[in-house]
Amino acid sequence: MGEIGTDLAKETADLVLTDDNYVHIRDGVAIGRKAIDNFRKGLTYYLSAKAILISVFIIPLALVRLDKFLTGIIITSIIGVAIFARHMWVGFQTKLEGEL
Repeated sequence: MGEIGTDLAKETADLVLTDDNYVHIRDGVAIGRKAIDNFRKGLTYYLSAKAILISVFIIPLALVRLDKFLTGIIITSIIGVAIFARHMWVGFQTKLEGEL
C-alpha cells in the first residue's frame, strides 16, 4: 500500500506500510505480541507484589482479632467449667451430707 495505494486508502487505513514488503507486517505483529506478553508479565508481577504487601498488613490484623476472639472463648469456657464444677461439687456435698 505504501507505493501503490491511493491517498484515500492511506488516510482511512489504521496501518500504512511505507513499502510493499509484507515481511514487515509479520515483524510488526511479532513485536506487538512481545510487547503484550511483557505487559502481562509486568502486570502479574505488580499485582502479586501488591497482594503480598497487602497480606503482610492484613494477616497480622486478622490474627490479633482472632487472638482476642480465641482468648475470649477460652476465658469464658474456663469460667463456665469452673461454675459448672462448683455447682456439681456443691450438689455432691449436699448429697453426701444427706447420706450422713
